[in-house]
Amino acid sequence: MGADRTSARAAHAYGAVARALHWLVVALLVAMYALGFTATAWPMETGAEFAVKAALFSTHKTLGIAVLAVAILRIGWALAVPAPAPLAAHPPIMRRLSGAVHWALYLGILAVPLTGWLHHASSAGFAPIWWPLGQTLPLVPQDAALSAQFGTLHRVALWLLAGLTLAHVAGALKHHWLDRDATLRRMLGGRVPAEPLAPRPGLAARALPAAVLWAAAL
Repeated sequence: MGADRTSARAAHAYGAVARALHWLVVALLVAMYALGFTATAWPMETGAEFAVKAALFSTHKTLGIAVLAVAILRIGWALAVPAPAPLAAHPPIMRRLSGAVHWALYLGILAVPLTGWLHHASSAGFAPIWWPLGQTLPLVPQDAALSAQFGTLHRVALWLLAGLTLAHVAGALKHHWLDRDATLRRMLGGRVPAEPLAPRPGLAARALPAAVLWAAAL
């Protein structure tokens, strides 16, 4: 009976590992965005201000590496342990759109820290990443023009990820407050009602539109 209940819950809600990785990514992204915008706006007219600005950027970059590592774990877990099937109450087009947005978010949590890392590695070395593995990357020369291009890609990626995140949050709140279904509760834990489920769109149907979106943006 216990195994049956566990299996039934897994069909209708995310597991503990998926929830932990999801909320860890959220926390790291909020901190990374806050530090990035604060560091960019911080003055640097005096030596003390410059030191604070460099420390803020170093913290931002180091958190970016952490986001990249957790993102790889999150995507690997999503591939190894499928998410709960979509709710049957959602129209097919919404199920496809939701799957595409999820994969666009997965690609975004890779693209933002990766473009930031490329921007850092191709620059002259301002505000180092706080880790022992060096500041450069193989095949990435330190070049001002290249660094500027990576910086532009990083800004595009962070704004696109921010937009996708807002759309994702708005959708989750709509399901919770207007549709009053279990979409949000699936990621919060606790008791989740066993609502009718629908077949999940194939991986290509979810990941390909997300990849096209990111390719077009970048």
